[in-house]
Amino acid sequence: MDEQIKKTSVASQEEDAQVLLQKLHDLFSSAPPQQLRESIHEIYLTYIIQNHEMLPVNFTRIATDIYYLIDFLDKAEK
Repeated sequence: MDEQIKKTSVASQEEDAQVLLQKLHDLFSSAPPQQLRESIHEIYLTYIIQNHEMLPVNFTRIATDIYYLIDFLDKAEK
């Protein structure tokens, strides 16, 4: 029985991965990684400029998330 559960779990993960890849393909088809990266930069920098006096408490986490997202988009573009 455990073997059947493992097979079902692996199949489910593979299906999830295929759905995710299709959604990523759809996203990049409508907005290429470079365009997304530029938009995120613009929004992020505008946010910092407008809120520079009082950044949120979790700003370090937000900045880290933005960094990794932009890095991913940069790699996806290549």
